[in-house]
Amino acid sequence: MSVNLKEKVDDLDIRTGSLESVLGQFISSMNLVMSDMHRDTENFRRESLAGDERLRRESLAGDERLGKKLEEISAKMKEDTENFRKESLAGDERLRRESLAGDERLRKKMEEISEKMEEDTENFRKESLAGDERLRRESLAGDERLRKKMEENTENFRKESMALDERLGKRIEEISAEMKEDTENFKKEVSAKIEEVSAKIEEVSAKMEKKMEKETGALKKKLGQETEKLSKKMGTLVEDMVAPNIPGIAGSYFDDPEFEFFAVRARKRKTDRSAQREFDVIAVSERNFYISETKSKPRPEDVRDFLDALGELEDYFPEIRDRRVIPIFSTLYLPENIHRHLTRNRIYAMGLKEGTMDLLNFEEVESQTSGRT
Repeated sequence: MSVNLKEKVDDLDIRTGSLESVLGQFISSMNLVMSDMHRDTENFRRESLAGDERLRRESLAGDERLGKKLEEISAKMKEDTENFRKESLAGDERLRRESLAGDERLRKKMEEISEKMEEDTENFRKESLAGDERLRRESLAGDERLRKKMEENTENFRKESMALDERLGKRIEEISAEMKEDTENFKKEVSAKIEEVSAKIEEVSAKMEKKMEKETGALKKKLGQETEKLSKKMGTLVEDMVAPNIPGIAGSYFDDPEFEFFAVRARKRKTDRSAQREFDVIAVSERNFYISETKSKPRPEDVRDFLDALGELEDYFPEIRDRRVIPIFSTLYLPENIHRHLTRNRIYAMGLKEGTMDLLNFEEVESQTSGRT
């Protein structure tokens, strides 16, 4: 599955590279269009500058012609004035006579000069206006050409953009469809692999569960056996602690200095020999019959079992008919509920008291026994 995934990733990289190539072509085309627009603008700017320069040269030429014309007129006026001065010096009379004529000629000459200047000025104005009009028309023509070129470039750019968008859209749709198909196939492969792994996990889990059940069962069995052994050892230990204290209890509480019979873990059959059981401690004195039941962890049902045993005691020991039965239930730690249960049934409770085994409810049981008597 990892090899197929790697191939799909490589294929996706190739397709991404193809998309990047298309985008590169688009960017290159855009750069060409912008370059054309920049070149056309630069050409228009140069043509405008050339037109301005041509107009400036024509204006300078007109100024130069006007200047020359003015210089000619000025030289002519200077020449006429000098002639007039000479003629004036030649003869005042003639000057006087001719003064009026000279003035008339001068006036006419000035009128001619003025008309000539007006004509030249008008011609220069017309030439300037013609140059301005030509420059304006050329500028408008250049603007129109630039506008048309820009419109043409814009339209070409729009068409190329639309075509590229369409190609990109189709390519993206193709890549998206392929990626969708690849993703779906990948999902199916992963799902199949997950199901396969899940089945294997369930199989292994079932085997492990059976193995654990088997091992747990064996462990429980072994633990039960060990617990039973430990309980027996604890019971034996408690019995071994209880038994040596029975003679002291008998002497201190019941005035029995010695026993006629004393046995620990005594096995006894019924008189009809129909059953047999074990008694933890049996002690017989001249007046009393002591029976002790020992439990390391006492429970209410242990007390009931002891009561049942007391009910059958005469079947095992007929000699109790002439003696007082003194039942003792012994343990190291006596719970409060067991203590009450024993007292209600007039059974003496033996447990640890100030570091030694002692009767814990002697007064309560004795008061019940006296009341019963």
